[in-house]
Amino acid sequence: MGFFKKLLSQDDSPQQWEVKIKGTVQRNGAIPVNRTFIVDDIKQAQAFTGSKRHEVIAEWLRQNYPGATFNIHGFGAEVKAVKE
Repeated sequence: MGFFKKLLSQDDSPQQWEVKIKGTVQRNGAIPVNRTFIVDDIKQAQAFTGSKRHEVIAEWLRQNYPGATFNIHGFGAEVKAVKE
């Protein structure tokens, strides 16, 4: 049992992911958004590229750019594994 557990373990999988969000918000003029941040949870990273990605990106924008207006379809997110 220990052999298969060791064989199938994900110890070599990345532990952190880099999320980059790009787009433009409106607040007294156009403000370009090009933010990169690191997350530790794979589910949080996958949320930015999943089927509900527009809702996740919209909530992130509301938290980081309060009062700004935006077209959610003008935003994109890129997720990459961080190599240590």
